[in-house]
Amino acid sequence: MTKKTNAFRTALFGFSIWIAGNIYAYNPPAGAESAAEFASPLLLGGTGGAAGSPLEAALPGDLWINPALSAGEQRVLLDVSYAGLYGAQDERGYGNAVNLGAVVPTSFAVFGGSLNFLQSPFDALLPLGTSLGVNFTVSKDLTERFYTGIGVSARMGSGRAGVSASLGALYHFGDLAFLRDFRLGVSVTGLGTAFRPDGVAGIRGGTEDADGFPGAFTLHTGLSFLAVDNGMLKAGFSAGASFPSFQNTVLRVGAEAEIRELVFAKAGWTCNFAELAEDCASLMPSVSLGVRLKIGSAAAGKLTDRQDWMESELTPSAGYKYFDGGIHAFSAGATLRLGQEDESGPEIEILLPGGNPETERVAF
Repeated sequence: MTKKTNAFRTALFGFSIWIAGNIYAYNPPAGAESAAEFASPLLLGGTGGAAGSPLEAALPGDLWINPALSAGEQRVLLDVSYAGLYGAQDERGYGNAVNLGAVVPTSFAVFGGSLNFLQSPFDALLPLGTSLGVNFTVSKDLTERFYTGIGVSARMGSGRAGVSASLGALYHFGDLAFLRDFRLGVSVTGLGTAFRPDGVAGIRGGTEDADGFPGAFTLHTGLSFLAVDNGMLKAGFSAGASFPSFQNTVLRVGAEAEIRELVFAKAGWTCNFAELAEDCASLMPSVSLGVRLKIGSAAAGKLTDRQDWMESELTPSAGYKYFDGGIHAFSAGATLRLGQEDESGPEIEILLPGGNPETERVAF
């Protein structure tokens, strides 16, 4: 047996022990698997997944779940949002979530970043403590249809700090029968250590045995597609499943509709089977609303004569989700996409001897 074989077996054994330890310890706080949804009103109301939204460009908050989703972005995207957590029944108090994010495309790759402050004062339901999280991603379109991405995140605060990595991929199948822009996404998050708040109980009870979040070694799968796109109305659906530490299954289903590329609405539904078994799950659907506003940029007009940079898109939105124990989450925010996507083909100028380039310019 060679030294390389011994080293490989030792590494594989150590990795197996790490996985087994994380699986055995799976006992997260109630609602912890939904913590990423506080990153945006559209995630809170539409339950984002590994394939992203069928209508919306990837937001910085989406990249906590699948870092590959932003690989097709052409314009700089800025995102800001706030969420309030209000408890007036079994749990009483008020919590906050503040988010800042950006997606920046370059000729090499698309870079994404998020900053998330989360403060949850509740004891038994949604006991997530106080923490600050950061996420940095790099994504790239290897082909026109296949996207890949990698991310590194960290969370620190009132508890044990966590640092982890994520890997993701997204494949565009195109149109399948009546399903338009069918996409399949897969990612693995939690490749490292999870943030563990001090003094909180897990869904199975016990503050000493409570696990952190997000769940270690979590596999996410998802699909999304457009069902209607007739110029007046767009409607799409998404579905996905995640498997935190392979000890739980979380199903997510979402539906979205948009009228005249102006007003849109989303609805989502989540079923967390581990929380359902411990009688701390909410099966109420979540909702979000938004509007797309075209805004001109005088500053851009002074810097460039390109029409696609003369107009940007501002998308204010709001979302709502109910959590078990009478906790209500309200969120509001706005996304700014600088410029418009370039949907025109290349312009080729052919000049024949004695010809006029203005009459012989051909666009493909």
